[in-house]
Amino acid sequence: MKEAGRKAFICGNIGRPFSAEVNNMKAGDFVSLEVSSFQLEKISEFKPKISVILNFSPNHLDRYKDIREYLAAKKRIFMNQDEGDYLVLNKKDRIIKSLAASARARVVYFQEKAGLNPNQAAVICVGRLLGIDQEICCKVFQEFKGIEHRLEDVVQINGIRFINDSKSTTADSTLWALRSINSPIILIAGGKDKGVDYGVIRASARQRVRQLILIGEAKEKIHKALKDVVVTTQAESLEEAVEEAFKKARRGDCVLFSPMCSSFDMFSDFEERGTFFKKAVFGLKNSLQNL
Repeated sequence: MKEAGRKAFICGNIGRPFSAEVNNMKAGDFVSLEVSSFQLEKISEFKPKISVILNFSPNHLDRYKDIREYLAAKKRIFMNQDEGDYLVLNKKDRIIKSLAASARARVVYFQEKAGLNPNQAAVICVGRLLGIDQEICCKVFQEFKGIEHRLEDVVQINGIRFINDSKSTTADSTLWALRSINSPIILIAGGKDKGVDYGVIRASARQRVRQLILIGEAKEKIHKALKDVVVTTQAESLEEAVEEAFKKARRGDCVLFSPMCSSFDMFSDFEERGTFFKKAVFGLKNSLQNL
């Protein structure tokens, strides 16, 4: 949006609270707002001009009785939209595509293409609706440095790369991370279980993960789901897991912190968790330099 000369605010789960920015907004400004299913449960008049649903997989089953109830909460994002609005859906996701039947908004589909991941394809689709050229979108993709706690490169220690993916609170997010890394992986995972199926990463874990180090309340459940495809060990704290991962790793490996769980058993949120991971990594680096 900014590259195209539009003033835009990033709010919600990926930025400042929407309520904190309202007084700074003027007519003609744009807002990119990430809204959770928890928030959607209580909306009454919320009516986005463009709503986007990227994908759907079982999540928050510690809150919802089943995936149907979870999907019903997600669907509320377009419940107040009408024929003057747009609903952007993932054409390759069967469940998401089926939502078109219950929408009053004009439905537009995006799909992954060569050279574009699904998120980028969705951005180009929204950009088209707003009159933004695809060339501008692609330029931003090339210059994009990433976001903190989302596949964030932290540092290399003795040829071992450390990545902070604390925002990964589902197995599908961790699956994305595993597929994005080409080197052998020492995976640190675990936290508060949300009722998800950790088995979705089995194939990728078998191929890409040399060692799995588990922490938090969900460690036993994750161990049971993956013990026959990857060697697993357990740690009592994230700091201990970082130290253990470094011992297991070899030059050229990647230590990936991608929890697959929420943070609430050990931390206040994923940001505090990711910050603690980075602090532990730099603490390790400093201790090695002082030897």
